[in-house]
Amino acid sequence: MSDSKIKGSCVCEKIHYELTGQPITNIICHCDTCRKITGSVFMANSMYMKENFNIIAGEDVLKVYDDKPPGSKNTIHRHFCSNCSSPIYTTSTGNPEYESALTVTSGTMDLGTDSWKPSMEVFCMRRRGFISPFEETDKHEKAPF
Repeated sequence: MSDSKIKGSCVCEKIHYELTGQPITNIICHCDTCRKITGSVFMANSMYMKENFNIIAGEDVLKVYDDKPPGSKNTIHRHFCSNCSSPIYTTSTGNPEYESALTVTSGTMDLGTDSWKPSMEVFCMRRRGFISPFEETDKHEKAPF
């Protein structure tokens, strides 16, 4: 992805956002929660610094679900469209190292077909058997953060 602005939206297009700069990393997450949130076999996210993310329209329909995984010190705040239920981004509290970052769902980004490539896979221990590991990614059995 280039340094130019990336625009994105939910499926009903009530929420529009803009990203600037390069992502910190692009992540494929195989955890049970991400599968349930997406209704698919993994979630593809890009991690950015919060100052690189801007909601252009739709803050009035943006809702938050606070997810506190058992045994975790972190609370994941899942921001989604209350109209169409598209997951837009997550933030977290409980780990100061990551409180200045957020993860944006790559499926909501308006990108070309070759513009997004994962650099990391997390919760590989939960990867569905029919999915091969992604080439050239750092692989972690759990989350390294």
